[in-house]
Amino acid sequence: MRRRGQFDAPSGDGTLIASDISDAVVHLWTSASWYPGGPVQFEQEEGIYSIGDRLFVNTRGDSENDVVFVGRFDPPEKGLSKAVAVSSFWLEQSPGEFSCELDEWEEGSP
Repeated sequence: MRRRGQFDAPSGDGTLIASDISDAVVHLWTSASWYPGGPVQFEQEEGIYSIGDRLFVNTRGDSENDVVFVGRFDPPEKGLSKAVAVSSFWLEQSPGEFSCELDEWEEGSP
């Protein structure tokens, strides 16, 4: 099940980002879950979002939680490489080609 993260961090220019990101544009997103249905379940997700021209990396889960304001880009897609560089799990394989370590983790190995 996809959980929507929340931005409660300053945007870099002194304004706060609303905690409801239902209107945010999702540029990259993935999640992983380990031990589903077991006595302990681990979940991790990371997405790169924009609200207007503000680009963010939102990391939520059992391993790491963070919101990083990357910067202002018009259009936001111009900042994806910079966002990936500061993310915890995303990688840029070659210019414009992105992958996520979470997609490679096998169930049971957080």
